[in-house]
This record gives sequence, C-alpha cells and structure tokens, in this order.
Amino acid sequence: MNTEKTKVSPLYLQLIEGMHRDKLKINDAKLARHGSIDIDDHGFIDFPEFTFEPETCEDGLVHGCACIGRNFRRFLNEMPKYINPNSALACCWVGTFDRFAPFGIADEDKPHELDATIKKYRITQAGFGGMNHLCPDMEIGLREGWKGLLEKIRYYRKKNNPPDPDFYEGEEQLVLGILEWVKAHQVYAQELAAKESDPFLRDNYLAIAKVNGELCEHEPRTFREAVQFLAHFQAVDRTFYAGGAQGRWIRFWKNILNGISKAVS
Repeated sequence: MNTEKTKVSPLYLQLIEGMHRDKLKINDAKLARHGSIDIDDHGFIDFPEFTFEPETCEDGLVHGCACIGRNFRRFLNEMPKYINPNSALACCWVGTFDRFAPFGIADEDKPHELDATIKKYRITQAGFGGMNHLCPDMEIGLREGWKGLLEKIRYYRKKNNPPDPDFYEGEEQLVLGILEWVKAHQVYAQELAAKESDPFLRDNYLAIAKVNGELCEHEPRTFREAVQFLAHFQAVDRTFYAGGAQGRWIRFWKNILNGISKAVS
C-alpha cells in the first residue's frame, strides 16, 4: 500500500492516536467487568452505574411497537451522553437493549403451529423472532432527517387512521426519543465547550453542538451533518442488534428508513 498518497497532519495523527488509546482503555474496562467474549467487539461503551427500569406488559415482558417505542424513548433520555474529545462526532451506544429490558414475544404472536418442527430439528434460533440482518435505505433518512421522518410518520398516521395505532405510535415515540437525545448532545457539547480551555477542543465541541442542533431541525446539509446523522442511526440500530424477542422490533425500526410510511396509503 502506498501511504505517500495522502499526508495526514500531525494534529490529526494525534487525534487518531488519542481515539485508539481511549478505545483500548474502554475495552480493558469492559473485559474487566464482563469477562472475555468469543464474539465481535461491537464497540459499545459500558457505563457500570447506568440502570434502566422498563415499562412492561401484563406478562412481565416488553413487546409490541408502542411499548417498545415508549421504553426506548425513555432509555435514550436516561442513558449517559458521550463525546470523545478526539472525535468530530457525538453519541455512543451502551450495549444491546436486552441487557436493560426483558424482551419477549407475546404468546398470541408466536407461530405455535411450528412448535413441533422447531423441537424436532432442535432449531435454537428460528426465523421468527430470531436475529436477522437487513439493509436499510439510508437515502430516505439523509433526505428527510429525523424531523422529516417524524412529520412523515404523523402524516401517514393521520391519513391511514388505522384501528390499531400501535405501529405508528411506536415509530413516533422512537423518533421523538432520538430527537430529544440529539438535542441533549447539543447541550452536552455546549457544556463541555464552556469548561474547555484548549481553543481547538473548545471549537470542536462548539462545532459538534452546532451540527447536532441543526439535525434537530432539518435534514443533513453538510458532510459533517450527514456523518453525524449516520452515527446517530448506527448507535440506535446497534442497540437493537440482538436476537430472540427483538425480531418484530428490528423489522419495525428498519421500516422507518425503508420508507414504509411512504409506501402505505
């Protein structure tokens, strides 16, 4: 590889090295608390002091779009805010949501007609409710922004007026939570800037605050805003990167960026 094609300034090499050192410290802390893991390092930041008390359904589990949406809105508001001083972006994720809430599938939603087959072939993770990988359409998110997605959800909820608004309610609660979370990072960045004596770091915090503030009001309009929007999405998406009871939720969340609200009429 020809490394002479691009020259990186000493300042940015220093920032990259700083993020690398921080990453090693974060991983060491996670391993010390949780022990070794024989899977990918998913990149979440562990906050040992953070806990969450979920709202559960009558069966003691969390399921259904509206219930999950309400829970996740509170989760985003309550979890610690994070900005690495070496980074141009705000936010992180704190681990999969099933660490904090007892997800499950309502018994009436389970495909009991498949129980015998699942047992016969000893299927440990059936397709229904199992972990799955989907490819979201990021274009709609970059085109609409969080506020535009919220307006779209509300428009089609009113237009379709479904007898059961559970799906739209869950979508709305989710995006409201994201907008509140983004706003909180704007405020947090401003607070960090007010306490920072280093001019470069102070200006970076102010820039982060401006970007997150802009994303509360409109779609991404600059490269940095687009990258920050993608970081927001990834943090939320990774929080639900888990199997089992989250199958319906994952599909519901992906539907937002796949434009399902636009498609139904």
